[in-house]
Amino acid sequence: MTGLNSREVSTVQVEQSDITFEIEVSQDGKTTTAKIVPSDSEQYYIAGIVDANEYYNMPGGYILGYRQSTIWDNVDMLEQMQMPDPYSLTLNMVAEKGTCTIDQELTAGTDYVAYAVSISDECIINSEPKILEFRTDDVVMSDNVISIEIVNVETRLIDVEVKTTNDDPYVMLALEASPYKGLTDEEILESINAHYNFMRVCRGDTTLRFSYPDSEYEPNTEYIVFAFGYDLGVPTTDIVYQYITTTDAKQSDMTFNLLYNGYYAGAEVQEAYPDNFTADISGHAIFHVKANSVPRERLYYKYYTVKTGDWTDRQKYTDDEAMAELIELGKTTIGVSWDYNMIMLKYDMDFTFIGFAIDVAGNPTAVWRQLVHPTEDGTVPMGDFNPNDLWNNWGDEASSSAVSIAGGDGWMMPLIAR
Repeated sequence: MTGLNSREVSTVQVEQSDITFEIEVSQDGKTTTAKIVPSDSEQYYIAGIVDANEYYNMPGGYILGYRQSTIWDNVDMLEQMQMPDPYSLTLNMVAEKGTCTIDQELTAGTDYVAYAVSISDECIINSEPKILEFRTDDVVMSDNVISIEIVNVETRLIDVEVKTTNDDPYVMLALEASPYKGLTDEEILESINAHYNFMRVCRGDTTLRFSYPDSEYEPNTEYIVFAFGYDLGVPTTDIVYQYITTTDAKQSDMTFNLLYNGYYAGAEVQEAYPDNFTADISGHAIFHVKANSVPRERLYYKYYTVKTGDWTDRQKYTDDEAMAELIELGKTTIGVSWDYNMIMLKYDMDFTFIGFAIDVAGNPTAVWRQLVHPTEDGTVPMGDFNPNDLWNNWGDEASSSAVSIAGGDGWMMPLIAR
């Protein structure tokens, strides 16, 4: 911790604040809420909830040691970045004014400290901390009887129906089965507790769907579906589970394509909306496209782009190659999954629109391809097309909102659905 040592500031040199705080703590399940009310609504202060052992045993003290040091480290970082007024920026980042509430998920049956302390405009803690010691509720074991039934299994999708005997909370998750074969129930519970982020918290009878991409479910793979009572981070019932195997991969019966009503002349669009285009687009055709997936309710995700040249030969450029390239593109490029796009392509060149969709079961559609060869003579009237529907206008934002495609021979600009 460098801040406290490098600045060598003593609280004796700082005018102490006479601010006082009222702190109330309430608990709802695993979530604890601290409400802090200061006597001066214009005074900055910092507040939090921390394990009592950490609060009382932190070297140098939790408040004047840890918190003060991290605050000054933040000031130092902003100064090194040559940011204006690093003290005010730091206060806006870490401090509160007026009444605030803090929500945290805490461990059951554990001692905690909620605290609040004043901080000066120079980012120096300048009051005695107000603390409230409290202990989270102990968990009460549940008599809930949980049963699960697998009602549907697809390539990357598992539908589960759950029956319960009361409304006590429980969790569900579906994980690859192989790591859990041969384990006792206790060993399984201890192991899957690390997968808390994947747990679905439920109450009462319900039907749940586990599907791509919540987890990377794979075709023809064995999974185990778990359910058990769970409250305040602690299992409260015995665990129940079933093994299932996902089906073989198959092509989705959905369809995907891009819809557009011809293409507009770049010169005409630029003349009508000069403020939107600082670069010369007179040599480009403007396509206003809509990504179309049928049936829409089965859609999970879609990918599309434009490639320079003719890529319609599925022997030379397979669907597997196209899907892999589009998925990789989607990791770094905005716009490849938007519902609407404005696509600008140079005249008198071949381009291929290409895309596919993934349904809720994780199955891909056939890869859709369409060869286009825009010409200036082939443009259609603009009609009601308005580039002000862009998510970000061009001009100063062009570099961040326009995506170069087709090897630099075109541009793609995501649009808001209208």
